[in-house]
This record gives sequence, C-alpha cells and structure tokens, in this order.
Amino acid sequence: MSKPDNEAQSGFLVYAGRFPGSIGICHLRIIPGARRTVFLASELANNPGPSVTNSIENIWKNIQNEFPDLSAHDSLLVEHYDEKVVYGEVNGRARYDEVCIGTDGVHWRHRSPDEIAELAGIPVSELVVAKEILNLNACALEDTSHEPTSLH
Repeated sequence: MSKPDNEAQSGFLVYAGRFPGSIGICHLRIIPGARRTVFLASELANNPGPSVTNSIENIWKNIQNEFPDLSAHDSLLVEHYDEKVVYGEVNGRARYDEVCIGTDGVHWRHRSPDEIAELAGIPVSELVVAKEILNLNACALEDTSHEPTSLH
C-alpha cells in the first residue's frame, strides 16, 4: 500500500453485478480505526451498473481479495448513500448502513455516523465523502489528468 496502515485510503472500485457482464463502480474508503477497520462503499450518482446494495456480496469479495489482511479481522462494512447527490432529493441526507454477510444471507442495519465512529474508533469526519467524488462522471475515470487515488 502506498500509505501507512493507519491512514485512510480511498479510490474507485469496479465490481461485478449479479448478472453476467454487468459491472458497477463505487467509491471505496478504507478507514483504519482504533477498534475496527471501516470499508465505506459509497454509491455514485452516475454509477453505470448495479447499485452498491444489489452487489454488496461481490463488493465484499473484491475487498477480501484486494485487502486480505485488513478484511480478515474485525472489520466493518458500511454502505453509504448521499440522497441529495445520488437521487437529487432536495432535502436528502447521508445514509449509512452496517452490512453483515453471513451464511444466512445479507443483513443491513441503519447506523448514524456517530454510531459507526464509536464502533470503529474513528473521528466522524472520516465518514464524509466529498460530493464531487460521488457525482463522478464514469467517463472521467479515463481522463488521466484527474486520475482517482489508487487504493494500493
């Protein structure tokens, strides 16, 4: 990794959907905390494929493959939607859901930013993702003058 293990990293993650040939893109922020490492998967306004929610199992598999040391321990997978950016809701808010993937399926639990910060031992400010990032035009990923930060 290009950053020390105690610093947050962020970039874009391309993931497979449930159907052959379908792919999506999300913003992934990895936040090492005093108690748990947070994997914050944020939905993009212009995601060309399946949503973070509909592909969360594949997103988690990608995370486990790319970051086996970080994801093997007591990590916290969190879905993040900024309703104002993603859905255009005038009074939209940021929504965070803890995701638990087990043998009995996927379970989501709504959490406030304060709850997530407490569970992980991180500042609440680490959970904020700039609106410019969430409003990414997928074609901008091809523009080398604005390369996203690499997760490695």
